[in-house]
Order: sequence, then C-alpha cells, then structure tokens
Amino acid sequence: MDLDQAGSDVDSDSSLSSLSTLSSLSSTSTIANDLSTDSEFGGGMDWAGDGMFFNNDNEEQEEEERHNQRMQAIHRHLTFILTNRVLEPNFVHKQSQLHLILVLYKEDDPKRFRRNLRASPLTFDAVLSRIIEHPVFFSQGPKPQMPVQYQLAISLFRFGHFGNAASVESIAQWAGVSAGQVVKCTRRIMIAFASLHDKVMRWATADEKAEAKSWVGAASCPAWRHGFAMVDGTLVPLAEKPGFHGEAYFDRKSNYSLSVQVRIRSEHAMGLLKGRFQSLKGLRQQIKDERDHRLAIEWIRTCLIIHTLIHDVEEEMNTHDRDFDELLIEIGLAGGGEVDNGNDGAEKE
Repeated sequence: MDLDQAGSDVDSDSSLSSLSTLSSLSSTSTIANDLSTDSEFGGGMDWAGDGMFFNNDNEEQEEEERHNQRMQAIHRHLTFILTNRVLEPNFVHKQSQLHLILVLYKEDDPKRFRRNLRASPLTFDAVLSRIIEHPVFFSQGPKPQMPVQYQLAISLFRFGHFGNAASVESIAQWAGVSAGQVVKCTRRIMIAFASLHDKVMRWATADEKAEAKSWVGAASCPAWRHGFAMVDGTLVPLAEKPGFHGEAYFDRKSNYSLSVQVRIRSEHAMGLLKGRFQSLKGLRQQIKDERDHRLAIEWIRTCLIIHTLIHDVEEEMNTHDRDFDELLIEIGLAGGGEVDNGNDGAEKE
C-alpha cells in the first residue's frame, strides 16, 4: 500500500467517524427536544416503544387524588374508632323487659312491678328522686347514658335475685342490654346511694326510740323495757371461694361468707333485708384482691341503704305493706336454694 492510498483511507475513516458523531449528537438533540416539547405541551412519551404514552401531569393529578382518598379513608376509620367502644361487636338478640315493667306493670299491675323490683311503683319513684341528680349519671363521653330509671331498675333486679337468676348474662338478656352495661349501671347506682349513707343510716329519733322501747317492753321482760336497739349479725354467703386469702372467709357453717353486723330496731330485720335483696343469700362477687373485697362490702352497704330508704319512704307516704314484709321475711329466712326457682319472691295471690 502506498502512502497516498493510506492517507486516503485515513481521511475516509475520519469522515465516517465524524458523520457517526454528528448523527449521535443529532439523535441526542432530538430526544432533548422531545423531552422539552413533552414538558411544555404535556405531550406523552412512548418510553417502552409499545405505542402507550404516559402523561406526567395526569400522573401527578391521579396520585394526588389517590392520596386524598387514602387520607379520607384514614379519617373515617379514626372517627369510627373514637366513637365506638367495640370495633367488631357481637350482636346478640335480646328482648328488653324494662318497658314491660317500668311502663305497663307500673301503670296496670303494681304487684308484678313489686315482684320484679322489690318496691312499689310509688316507692320506686320516691327512691329514684333521691339520686337522679347525682353527677355520676351525667355522661362524660360522646354518648349519653341510658335513663336513670332504667339503671335503677336493672340494679334493683340484680340486688333482688341470686343464683343463676342473678348472673350478669341473665340480667343482660332480661334488660335487653350488654353484660358490660349491667355492670356499669350497678356500679353507678352503688356510687349514688353511697352518697346518701349519712342521711339514711342514722341514729334513731326520740319518737323512734320511744316506739322501740314500747315494743321491747311488750315483747320481752320488763327489765329490758329501756332498750331500743339491738346489734344483730348475719353471714352473707359467697357464690365461690375467694382467691384473696380464701380460707379467711370460711365460716362456722362450712361456707365462704362475709360477716355483717348491723344495728336493728325490729324483729327479723335481717330476714326482711335478705328477703328483699336476695343477692345477699349468695353474693356473686369474685374476690381476687383487696379491691374486690371492698366492692363486695359496698354491694352489701348499698342494699342496706336502699332497704332502709324504702322503709322510711313507705312510712312517710303511709304505704307500708305489712303483708308484703311478712312474705319477704319468710323468703329471707328460707334456705338458699328453696326459692331460687326463677320465680323467687312471688307474692301469694
């Protein structure tokens, strides 16, 4: 090969290289122009070469819409959580007896009303008026409480029964509410009546002392005629052995129980108390710690307060039914299981 031919070949290769570079630059410039055009005019690019074009502006708008939808869904979910105690409630069909008792029986059948709630309709209203304004019945949450008369009825029914009839589940079905609602209603009622303790559980007045002394003189020996009060003790059996120092609750009758001492003014006072509130014949209160022990004591004290208040109200209104008291005494003095037949405390027709 001569020099001239070699130089010619080199020039030819250089020309081809230059053309290739220019072509590459031209292609790069074209892509840049296309991107610029897409950015300015919203045009789409066929990045995959399959004929499908993507619009950046549309993508941003769609992503913003999806973001807004997600935020709205989160907001709805948080609102649902804040306004509902149970996210997936287990619906149980119940038929409430509250309307039957507090409306129909109260107006047309006072005997059956008293059979369920252990107090006459007039007495029930009088007792209700003493607690209805208590702060515990003012809701602190987003949802209102059920009416106070419903809460009192549920609690009285619970205090007045024992055994299987007094289980939280049975009372929930009777009232047409949840088991948790039964517990809350009972607790509020106990708090409300605890505030009346010093007004209701008081020492006898002069007239009451004179009446009691007269009864003592007539019912016992003359040497006791100056006495007007007695201290009586009773055992409140527990439905099960406590988990908190259980052996300490074991009594002389081979039961687990709480020992209660009260000042009384009449014969068979404890029988009358247990006949009205039969939960004291078999208290369904689990005692696992000191707090549970105090709750059991509060239960007993609440029954004493309501029982005394009912007696005082009926004396004031002159509606005291001696025959009903005799029936309650008979029930209260009876054995535990003898009246737990689902119709305990039924009045004789």
